[in-house]
Amino acid sequence: MSATVGTGDVWSSAGFAPVGGYSAPFSGSFDGQGFSIKNLTSRQRTINRVGLFGLMSANATVQNTTLNGGMLSGYGSVGALAGISYGTVVNCSSSAGVQSAGGGFVGGMLGSNNGTVSNSQTSGPVSSTGGFRGGFAGVNNGTISSCSASGAVTGRGGYSGQLVGINNGVIK
Repeated sequence: MSATVGTGDVWSSAGFAPVGGYSAPFSGSFDGQGFSIKNLTSRQRTINRVGLFGLMSANATVQNTTLNGGMLSGYGSVGALAGISYGTVVNCSSSAGVQSAGGGFVGGMLGSNNGTVSNSQTSGPVSSTGGFRGGFAGVNNGTISSCSASGAVTGRGGYSGQLVGINNGVIK
């Protein structure tokens, strides 16, 4: 079986293929209702925008979602919940591991945050070679409030931060 990222077919030989990509970002609303997604695995080592959601548009909302365990890997813009988010994330948590071989933006919850995130936390390990890596987000260009990250952040080259790798936005 094969899947093309962003086409709606979410399982491939590399595990889970992210929902929403560059040509068709996720723009809906997802409410996990407090349930857990356990051991989500995605080994998309040659693509960018890897996570449960690859790319979330400004209209997208994800809330009350827990990722329990698993490992998500990609080339760049990798986060457990979303590779890149322009949307809203509320009351989410993740203990999944996140890694990137290509650098870019890598974070425990979001690779790149360009939207609003609140009341969320991560505890999984984050690692990359180069780029910006953070326990919660690789880069923050939006707003992060009442969020935390407790997992190990490791890598070679680039920049690391316990919460974000680089902050160009607001953290409160």
